[in-house]
Amino acid sequence: FGSNARAALVSVIGSSVGYFFRNELLEFLKQPYPGQLIAGGVPDQLTVAATIAITVGAIIALPVIVWQVLGFVAPGLYPHEKRWLFFAVPFGLVLFVVGSGFAYYLMLPTMIPFLTGSLDPGTVTNLLRLDDYVTFVSGVLFWMGVAFEMPVIMFVLAKLNVVSARMLVKYWRFSIVAVAVIAAVITPTPDPVNMAIVMLPL
Repeated sequence: FGSNARAALVSVIGSSVGYFFRNELLEFLKQPYPGQLIAGGVPDQLTVAATIAITVGAIIALPVIVWQVLGFVAPGLYPHEKRWLFFAVPFGLVLFVVGSGFAYYLMLPTMIPFLTGSLDPGTVTNLLRLDDYVTFVSGVLFWMGVAFEMPVIMFVLAKLNVVSARMLVKYWRFSIVAVAVIAAVITPTPDPVNMAIVMLPL
């Protein structure tokens, strides 16, 4: 097998596992929302099941893909650059999981009730579409995972002499503005509570 074939095979196997456990994974994604989800169209259930399966396949294949990318990039790096890069990748994967867990256990339990409870429940009944809900929750989990990569990114940039401690101290005001913008993009709510929840770890 070539490297691309291995990644494709792992992705297919992972997708098969994801499809087999699709109901359990959907229940996991639904935990932050106590209400019922509705399928608004004929293909919605199959589309969401396929989305869950493909996402699981991509997650399982990610270490293989990252390893292949490192194997391609490593020959062009100095020994000390290779050392820090190979240190940062597994640490970055751990931070991605931590960020997604942060979103799942802290953000979504406050964000979803806020978004779905802004109006009088006696007047408005929430009927959330299955595909919209899964897309929304998956997006929040993904982008918070990416946001938690910031320490690793800054660490690698510092080791590669792209940034320095003096530079970071000098532009701290700009960094606060950047963090606020990132938090506003990640959180689709206008309230300051959820935005602050995202800003603090960043």
